[in-house]
Amino acid sequence: MVGAAWGERVCTALGWEQVELRDDEGRMVLDAIVSPDRRYYIGTGTYGRRVVESHGANTMELLFSMLRDGAMLPPAVPGNYVELG
Repeated sequence: MVGAAWGERVCTALGWEQVELRDDEGRMVLDAIVSPDRRYYIGTGTYGRRVVESHGANTMELLFSMLRDGAMLPPAVPGNYVELG
């Protein structure tokens, strides 16, 4: 729930898209948000759970700022789907 709400914010503000990532056989693997050029993805459910379970280490605003600014993101090729978060 927390991750989904945060993912909606990223999509609205930064033009990312909510998708269901699937494996090579077409089975859904996870709900995620992806960058417009498909360089990056964030599994919103798993990311949200990690933040909640960290008991105070909320990195959501930091990651949002990094995505907005393009700062400190690893190099990636469009369509490569490098995981963030």
